[in-house]
Amino acid sequence: MIYKLMLLCLVALYVGAVGVVALASEDSGHPMQPSGDHQPAKDHSATTADSAAAMNMNPYFSPINYPLAQGMLMVMLLPDFQSARYTRNFVSGMIMVQCGITSRWTAGIMAEGQKIIGQPITYGGLRFNTYFHVFPSDRLLNFTIYGEYEDLNAAALYKMEVAGFGGEDLEGPLQTARHTAVRTFEQRVILYHDWDRINATLNLVSETGLTNSGNDFGYSMGLFKQPQWMG
Repeated sequence: MIYKLMLLCLVALYVGAVGVVALASEDSGHPMQPSGDHQPAKDHSATTADSAAAMNMNPYFSPINYPLAQGMLMVMLLPDFQSARYTRNFVSGMIMVQCGITSRWTAGIMAEGQKIIGQPITYGGLRFNTYFHVFPSDRLLNFTIYGEYEDLNAAALYKMEVAGFGGEDLEGPLQTARHTAVRTFEQRVILYHDWDRINATLNLVSETGLTNSGNDFGYSMGLFKQPQWMG
């Protein structure tokens, strides 16, 4: 019953937020862009001053580039089916809510869970993220810094990391895993550049264990060409 109530609350939040975003998009004259996985970007404009105010999103999966436009609310539902290596296959999912606090600063929260075939639905934890576009004007290499605190448990199986401690199988009994804390802090240095409708981004990632000591490094990159119909 509690999971049904949580699902209804998430659906209500999603519907309400989509309405808010649609109204904000209509007022600003900029249509909403397709979304990927925590990957904001922008609409292109004639001046660098306007480009910071017209930020929207590119459909990347794991890289990040731009913050959201000021006052914009983004809500995404991210389902995923994974074929486990050693145990039963599972479905995982996440709801992500992000808000543009200023034209250069975005903050968000993510909630996740999973369903292993033959076992009950399990809550995986929360992630809190924020990122800041360092320079107000466009440069050869634009620079964004990113931080994410992950307050998860050992039953969290949503594969979002490009470095670090994301699991691909459940280790040990589910009842034990869901009461075992797994907390980490992810940091990113994000570099990107625009050539008219083409965006290229590179993320350098460091993931630090807080529950258990350790540090892992990785990277994520993306190349996206914006089609004419996206504005």
